[in-house]
Amino acid sequence: MDQMLRRQRDVRVVMKDLPILGPNSVLASRALLAAQRQGKYVELYDVLMKLRDDPAEPVLKREAERVGLDWSRLRRDMDDPGLQARIQGNLQLAQQLRIEGTPALLIGDTLVPGAIDLATLERLVAEARVRPGGG
Repeated sequence: MDQMLRRQRDVRVVMKDLPILGPNSVLASRALLAAQRQGKYVELYDVLMKLRDDPAEPVLKREAERVGLDWSRLRRDMDDPGLQARIQGNLQLAQQLRIEGTPALLIGDTLVPGAIDLATLERLVAEARVRPGGG
């Protein structure tokens, strides 16, 4: 994805957090959405995707501080009911789209379950561009 986005700067990516791996997955999703309020969603996302540890609160605190987030503010924002509502909305959308795991990509009107290679990703984006309404 990163390689394609460097090549095709006009592609828009919309991330939808889907915590499907239990309570710590929900906690990590809340942390990501709270990090967005400090302008550090991408930075926290990148470190969480590389984690070897379970994203329990002490690990989230360590990684959040490492990327320059204000932990006290982040922790307070994580408890905002609005964030839980966004997560619920994401889960309902995934259910409607019949997404059963992550990663999942929606490219134009094509649902791609699972990871794909760069060539396939670029081909699907090119196909979406030529479809009516595809950009």
